[in-house]
Amino acid sequence: MPQPYISAVITCLNEENTIEDFIGSLVQALEQTGVDFEIILVNDGSTDRTFGVIEGLVSRQPRVRVGLDLMRNAGQAAAITSGLDEVKGAYVLMMDSDFQLIPDDIGGLVTAAKAGADVVNGYRLHRRDPLARRLPSWLANWVMRRLSGIHLRDFGCTFRLVNYRLIAAFRLGPEKVLSIPLLVSRAGRVAEVPVRHSTRRQGKSGWTFGKLWRYNADNVVILSEPVFQFTCLGSLVVAFLLVMRVALDPLLHWSLLGPVSNGLILNAVVAAALVVVGLLCVVGEFVVRCHRSVLARPAYVVRHRVSRDDIKAIPGHS
Repeated sequence: MPQPYISAVITCLNEENTIEDFIGSLVQALEQTGVDFEIILVNDGSTDRTFGVIEGLVSRQPRVRVGLDLMRNAGQAAAITSGLDEVKGAYVLMMDSDFQLIPDDIGGLVTAAKAGADVVNGYRLHRRDPLARRLPSWLANWVMRRLSGIHLRDFGCTFRLVNYRLIAAFRLGPEKVLSIPLLVSRAGRVAEVPVRHSTRRQGKSGWTFGKLWRYNADNVVILSEPVFQFTCLGSLVVAFLLVMRVALDPLLHWSLLGPVSNGLILNAVVAAALVVVGLLCVVGEFVVRCHRSVLARPAYVVRHRVSRDDIKAIPGHS
């Protein structure tokens, strides 16, 4: 079989009522691009009949090659990682199946990929999420732009095409899941394409404030080199200025910070202590991650795998 150009890895969570319509729209949109493709569906621990619908799609829809059922809700990054092990295409399409992103917009991403981009990232025009979702997302994008050195508009948009060679270099698996900021930071050619954004047709987003906070904390640790470098530089500069301020106080007839007093020294000590505590917390995260890697605890476990190749091997199926 020839290698498909695109392997679409689609994550699903409690979408038994919409997944068939979504796959129909996705297949139609991908066929209009004129490239060969396959679809891999991942059920991220749904509590409804989502995986039953996925099994039906694998048996009926020729473009859906594999369906995976995770034992529990592992999160978007882990769910995508589980599907990457099944990929055969040159590019991987990552996308949610909740219809907030429109499959018809795939054409712009494919055009950018054919032009040579290693990562083609969608950015949401006229985002339809509530303010409580947009504000943490704005903060996360600001942090990721400065840590990764890549000035993407929308790191959180789950509509993207990625060169599989870039993904394969990270050797991902249950003990090492996908990190989009780290992936983008190692890409040579990155493009952005505007995509439409809609309100959810049913249910609610799995992204809570706590999950967004943990996501940001993970990315800060993963891309921590700039954090340490700038914190170190800033600490040394501020410490030098404070020492010079105290040393030259008897000679100065003007004052930038006011007279040196016990209160000023106390504030400086408290600020320095807080910086130290923050850095120790980052180091603590490293220690915890190293401990987890030694334990090799999987981020996800696949309960069931259904493949179109297996179904075709059964007599009476085509």
